[in-house]
Amino acid sequence: MATDFNRYTEGEENRYLSRLPAKDRAQVERFITERSSLKAGKALSRGRVKKILFSLTTLRALSPVPFGELTEDHMIDVLDALKKKGWTANTTRDVIAVFKPFLTWMVEKKQAPALTEAWIGKIKIPRMESRKIRPEDLLTEAEIKAIIKAASPRDRAVISLMADAGLRPIEAGTLRFSDLEFIQGGLYVHVGKKKTDRIRRIPAPNARYYVQRWIDEAPYPIQGDDPLFRSSRRDDTGEWLPLMDDTLRLAIKGAASRAGVTRYKHPYQFRHGAITRWINAGVSTAKVAKLSHGGPSRMVEEVYWHGDDDAIGQEILEKVHGAPAREKKVVNPTTRMCQVCGKIYPISVRYCETCGPLTEEARETMDKMLADIVANPEGLVTILRELQARRAAGKDPGGKT
Repeated sequence: MATDFNRYTEGEENRYLSRLPAKDRAQVERFITERSSLKAGKALSRGRVKKILFSLTTLRALSPVPFGELTEDHMIDVLDALKKKGWTANTTRDVIAVFKPFLTWMVEKKQAPALTEAWIGKIKIPRMESRKIRPEDLLTEAEIKAIIKAASPRDRAVISLMADAGLRPIEAGTLRFSDLEFIQGGLYVHVGKKKTDRIRRIPAPNARYYVQRWIDEAPYPIQGDDPLFRSSRRDDTGEWLPLMDDTLRLAIKGAASRAGVTRYKHPYQFRHGAITRWINAGVSTAKVAKLSHGGPSRMVEEVYWHGDDDAIGQEILEKVHGAPAREKKVVNPTTRMCQVCGKIYPISVRYCETCGPLTEEARETMDKMLADIVANPEGLVTILRELQARRAAGKDPGGKT
């Protein structure tokens, strides 16, 4: 029977498939097609298809025989080789969690005669480990600013959304214009369709500046239900597809490299930093969990929270034993608002793009420049002529070609 596997796969997925011999490839395609057809509600997500393909191509590379010729001895050797690859426990777990139902399907289809469902049932899927995010795993504010500065306008908006609203890469990349809620001086992002059942409304004031700039400068109109960040491909109906995870990861990796931020490892560092910052600012783990994960707080407490025994003990002394409260640590602001138009800017921005200076220092600098121009108007004319000459020579105002 012909399969409509191409409905579910493209690009990188086909590169995984090209590594498989023809018979193995046909079995894997059929397995994914059936799993997708039988899934309640909708087809397997593209991310899930990629995980299945990654797992099965990895295990096929470790196997001396095709999937259909596997024996119990072969399986023991393959699983031992997998554990010796040095991957994290959770990656190894994910691969086994895919391989086990695939083998069961092979037996049900009578395509793996040397295996039995009873033996496959003995394969244990390791428990998922919750790895606590350590402070040293997080990017500093200076590192995040450096990556944003080195990024393209599109990627500045993406990064700022992950760093400010704690979005997952897939949540940021698949946002639509209709998911944005602009308010005076701020921005809310509505997410939750991809990973959680409930829609979460998350404030992202730091990201507003970069998101608005991207909407204004994008080479295509962004309105209504359009993707905020679109890929170079269209779907079967001609609609533009949103930005894919792989493209996003490559772009941010390039920006981090240009910025010289060697501690950047993956885009989830921006999300981890945002969630940790909320908790450290005093937002309860239950509230953070509801906003960041759409569910219970156990994972947030285990993975993100960095409260120490001294802080917990002090809180007990204050709330239970009536001890005087310590002076609370002042949290430095990360944004500033224009008092004229209400727009929110990152703390590093000193001038509103429409109203002028945002700080007293910037205002003094501008006043001094204006005074110099009034005192020496010929100097301004000289500067303007120099800028025109540089532009005519193909140079930017800073003198770079």
